[in-house]
Amino acid sequence: MAEAKERPSIFANIDSELPEEQLSKLFLEAIMEWIEDIEERYIETNGITLHTVIIGEGEPLVLLHGFPDFWYGWKNLVPLIKDKFQLIIPDMRGYNLSDKPEGVENYRIELLIEDIIGLVKELNLKSIFLTGHDWGGVLSWFIAEKYPDKIRKLGIIKI
Repeated sequence: MAEAKERPSIFANIDSELPEEQLSKLFLEAIMEWIEDIEERYIETNGITLHTVIIGEGEPLVLLHGFPDFWYGWKNLVPLIKDKFQLIIPDMRGYNLSDKPEGVENYRIELLIEDIIGLVKELNLKSIFLTGHDWGGVLSWFIAEKYPDKIRKLGIIKI
């Protein structure tokens, strides 16, 4: 049995000895009870693997989580918009079930931008709606600045 990893603060109030990967799976199972057609994928991009949840059909909307969160942070918004968009919700580099490369040099903004653009390319999307919360909002600004042709609309949520 693998040794439990130190949990990110999203799990701080959960009284459990389960490793973060197992907790994430439990969250995924819980959300699947009220959302049909949820798809969990591991997408290779920019030399890493991003755990990504895809929900629904329609125009692609990429949702980028904040710090210290992961895809499940969007759980309250998903039921409100899942019938209008194809929601693409990655765990960003270093979070939850996505790869966590060692060394601060592996978390430069240029790499984070290319992770998301690589994800868009891997999914064969020409352009996307993009919304980011907190740190995901900061990253969204940089993505829109560098790749304006890929972004149809940009939404930033800062609370």
